[in-house]
Amino acid sequence: MNAVAMEEEKQWTEMLPEALAQIFTLLPLKDIMVTIPLVCKAWKRVAGDAVCWQVVDLSEWSKQHSSHDINRMIELVIDRSRGCLKKLCVANLEDEIVFAKIASRQ
Repeated sequence: MNAVAMEEEKQWTEMLPEALAQIFTLLPLKDIMVTIPLVCKAWKRVAGDAVCWQVVDLSEWSKQHSSHDINRMIELVIDRSRGCLKKLCVANLEDEIVFAKIASRQ
């Protein structure tokens, strides 16, 4: 890696976590879950920050998955949001128990 590329990488990894979290909220959920955590340790920590999990749109994803998978994903989102979940969009939510979990954890 040349010096310019190393300096550019250093700038991204040393960016304030709060700023990175705000940038990550603009990305698709799949990127926050799968791609971002693999970039570096700092980005993995930020992707797990509750700020990235305040507004989650699972509406398209949930149309293509089973109730079991949807319930597991909602539990993951609730856990990662650590009580900061502001908006959750889900299609085909059939389980009332999940509603109770969402309400009790917020």
